[in-house]
Amino acid sequence: ITFMALADNSLSGTIPSVFESLQQLEVLDLSNNLLFGSIPFILQLNKLNIGSNFISGNIATTIGSMTRLEVLDVSNNLLIGNLPSELGALSKLESLHMNINGFTGALPQTITNLKKLE
Repeated sequence: ITFMALADNSLSGTIPSVFESLQQLEVLDLSNNLLFGSIPFILQLNKLNIGSNFISGNIATTIGSMTRLEVLDVSNNLLIGNLPSELGALSKLESLHMNINGFTGALPQTITNLKKLE
């Protein structure tokens, strides 16, 4: 499986860790559901859309290891805290949606490393 789109359902609960074991998975769209917990850590993803759920907590510094990401949408969730400087390591990122959350603090200076952002 390389592409999984489960958006606009009424899926609830935490995002299962089984997604982390799908080594060929490149696109995961779980947007517009009732999911909670934290952002999944799936190294090989090109696109991760978990917008419009109830994902909470901080964005972990491990996000910087997801270097294949081209699209990241975590908008309209319950995320809080400072944005980690490790976001700057996502050099392939073309689209970043983080609106409608509870982020605080200044943007990390490393955000200027994201030269492909549209």
